[in-house]
Amino acid sequence: MTVLGFGRTNDGDFKVIVEQPFIEGSHVSDEEIAAFAQKLGFNLINPKNWTFATSEIYLSDLHDENVIRSKEGNIFVVDCDIRINTPALKCGGIRSLTTDVAVMNF
Repeated sequence: MTVLGFGRTNDGDFKVIVEQPFIEGSHVSDEEIAAFAQKLGFNLINPKNWTFATSEIYLSDLHDENVIRSKEGNIFVVDCDIRINTPALKCGGIRSLTTDVAVMNF
């Protein structure tokens, strides 16, 4: 990546502006992203932070800066927040997280 500069978000948070020359693609609109996610079985939960979910998987930050279309027309998600959808996320999640380890003897 090449650092192009520095700035602030609308909330005043510091950000680094970078360019990465290895991924080429074109813009995908928010409407196309929603249709793509819904085709994969995800429901739009919160359009303000681009959150989609199934009962098992939670995706957020799935917006037009994190999704591109290849020259061949395929849609790729470059960067989004992926989580196990637990009830604590309040998005209809059914999964649970645990630190328990099962040991199996073969």
